[in-house]
Amino acid sequence: MNERDASIDAATILERLVSDSRRGGRLVLVFDYDGTLVPFAAYPDLARLDPAVRNILARLAALPRVT
Repeated sequence: MNERDASIDAATILERLVSDSRRGGRLVLVFDYDGTLVPFAAYPDLARLDPAVRNILARLAALPRVT
């Protein structure tokens, strides 16, 4: 699969998620923490979530039908 194929697949997946959500389906968001939401840390307990990211996640979690 080339880069273009991957972006088409991602766009298709996103479109389906949005469509399902609009029809009343639930949207489940799953994130990796260390290295994704926060930079890698020498020890996991040293990884700190930026307050702005925490705010975005809280706003997402507050949306209807989002788990």
